[in-house]
Amino acid sequence: MSNFELIDDYLTNRLGAQEKALFEQQVSSDPALRADVELQKQIIESVKKARASELKAMLNNVPVSGQYTSGV
Repeated sequence: MSNFELIDDYLTNRLGAQEKALFEQQVSSDPALRADVELQKQIIESVKKARASELKAMLNNVPVSGQYTSGV
C-alpha cells in the first residue's frame, strides 16, 4: 500500500485500531510522513469547502415558486 493510500485510509477512519496505532507511531517519528499527512488533510478540507460552496451556489439558483404540490 502506498503512503497516499495509507494516509487516505487513516484520514477517513478506514484503519483498524492496531493499524491506526502503528501508523500514528510512524507519523510521530517521521517528519516527512507527518508533513505528507498534514498536506493531504489540508487538501481534503479544501476540496470539502469548495464542494460546499459549489453546492450552495447551485442551490441559490434553484427557482422557488412558493407553491407545493404533492404527487398524491
